[in-house]
Amino acid sequence: MALYGAPVWYGALSGDNTLQLRRAQRVLALRVIRGYRTVSAEAALALAESMPWDLDALVLAAVYKWRGDQRSLRQRPAPREVEAERLRLEEDAVARWRERLVDSTAGHRTTGAIAPTLTEWVRRQRGRLTFRCCRTTAASGPTSP
Repeated sequence: MALYGAPVWYGALSGDNTLQLRRAQRVLALRVIRGYRTVSAEAALALAESMPWDLDALVLAAVYKWRGDQRSLRQRPAPREVEAERLRLEEDAVARWRERLVDSTAGHRTTGAIAPTLTEWVRRQRGRLTFRCCRTTAASGPTSP
């Protein structure tokens, strides 16, 4: 729902708007990974395999513009052509996301581990995270089953 109408409002994104999107997405990502509130936004989004919404909005806006450009040339792209363009734009967005992870200001261990293999991490079909996979026992002491 956050990305509803993204092609229309993407051009109006500013630092404040992006920060509001990031805050809302961080809350959802923390719930997905069942993480503590001290987990950084970058680490939470990476662990949740959730591309930042501003980058998702960029992809949606670019696909929308591309389709409009094709129609202005009197061409009707086939669904597979639209999908190919969307995948290409998503790859570019993942590359931008990787740069953000490398330059992140918090969550260095997590982002540093995921950044080199971000594409494979996001595209994998198996091995989803669970509570037991994400919790840290060092901070909370020994756990009981």
